[in-house]
Amino acid sequence: MISGLFQPPALLGVDLGPAQVRLIQLGLRRRRRSTHYCVEACATQPVQDPTPGINHATAVSRALRQAVQHTGIRTRQVAVALSASDVVSKTLTLPAISADEMVHRVRLEAAEQFPFPMEEAALDFVTLGPSATSLHQVEVLLVAARREAVDQCVAIVEAADLNCQLVDSLPLVMQRAYQTFCQPQTADDVAYALLDTNHHHCHLFVFMGDILTYQQSTPATADQMLRIACEQLQTHLHTETPLTGLWLAGPCAGSIAEPLSTHLNIPIAFANPFIRMTLRSDVPVLSPDHEAPCMLTACSLALRRFDLHHGSY
Repeated sequence: MISGLFQPPALLGVDLGPAQVRLIQLGLRRRRRSTHYCVEACATQPVQDPTPGINHATAVSRALRQAVQHTGIRTRQVAVALSASDVVSKTLTLPAISADEMVHRVRLEAAEQFPFPMEEAALDFVTLGPSATSLHQVEVLLVAARREAVDQCVAIVEAADLNCQLVDSLPLVMQRAYQTFCQPQTADDVAYALLDTNHHHCHLFVFMGDILTYQQSTPATADQMLRIACEQLQTHLHTETPLTGLWLAGPCAGSIAEPLSTHLNIPIAFANPFIRMTLRSDVPVLSPDHEAPCMLTACSLALRRFDLHHGSY
């Protein structure tokens, strides 16, 4: 630890994919008068196809254990995220009230908004910022999942002999990733999109300023990814606030970037979370157009090491 720089307990950000497990651990480093993130450990491990007697969850747990062993680190605390298919979310405009009052208000709203009993649900929320229409209201992103999905995620981590410290949700993970790694310096009425091609899905997130205003998740194979991405994005090019730019993440980012740019005629960039980070000497450099965009989810989860006061499942 650097003298005078507080380091919270170590935490692994883990992206549990159906085909690959990705993990990363971030730390803080001080250079002159500025503080920046440093990659302390990073690994990607393929998930072996299930065999008789070994189901997919067991295969994912094995890949996670192997990824941790590959890094050689001793960290056992893990942050993971539920997939988009496991959660439902909604952006609400609520009164600007105290934190305790907000928790109560969110639970009341969730009971009306989501299609399953609250005793079976796990809730999470984040206050996005002031409402654009009222000084006395705020925008809140509310997500919910069935408790069963959370328990399954925790079981995968624990089967790898790790401790699941928190379970996040993909909408909140992408909100944090966009604000930290992607967000351009633009006005609140300018729209940007983040397209994540991870976990055999095409995940589209549209932001106005730094607030998530729209999301869509569509199953897609690698061969289908370009077509589905074009279909998802096309409707956002001809609205009152058309897309100004697009960030790409996930394993298909490199292959679809050029044809998307030609088809959509908007600026496109790779979501590279490492662009302002340093790497520990034993961490390999990741390619900015393929490997780095694949680590966006894991990096966003790893940031929770420095933000554990925020709620989680």
